Amino acid sequence: MDLIISIDNFMDGGNYREVNSPRTLEACLRSGLDPSELAPKPRGAFVTKELTKTMVDAKFQIYEKKRQDKISTVTQERQSLMKFAMRKSASQPGSPDPNHTGLLANNPKGGGSNLIEMVRFLLSISLSLPPSLISLSLALTAPLTLTHLHTSHPPP
Repeated sequence: MDLIISIDNFMDGGNYREVNSPRTLEACLRSGLDPSELAPKPRGAFVTKELTKTMVDAKFQIYEKKRQDKISTVTQERQSLMKFAMRKSASQPGSPDPNHTGLLANNPKGGGSNLIEMVRFLLSISLSLPPSLISLSLALTAPLTLTHLHTSHPPP
C-alpha cells in the first residue's frame, strides 16, 4: 500500500518526500505552484565560483523564505479544500466521502508529480463534465490563468 504524502507530512524526519496526496496536489494547482517547488535545497546548491560565502548564504535564506511561504500558501489552500468538502458532505446526503473529493482524486495515476501533469489531467476530465462544472473548475484554477479556455456556449 502506498503511503499518502501530504503537505502535513512531506518533511517528516527532516527528509523530503514527494507529495502525492490528491488534496495537496489540488492545493498546489490552485495556488499556481508545482509541488517540486516545496522541496528544500541544500546550501551547496547555491554555490558558484562567482559568489562569496555571504552571497551564497543570502541566496539560500531568500530561497528558504520563499519556500516556507509557498508551504504556508499550499497548507492554507488545502485547509480551505477540506472545509469545503466537509460543508458539501454535510449539506448533501449521499455525497462522496469528503476524504476523496478533490479534482485530482479520480486520477488513476494518483495525481501528477508536477504542475503540467495536473493541468493536463484537469483538462482531460473537463471534456466529460457539464459546462457548469467546467466553469467552476476554471474559476477555481484562476491563478493559472486558465480562465481564457472558458466559453459561454455549451459544447454541441
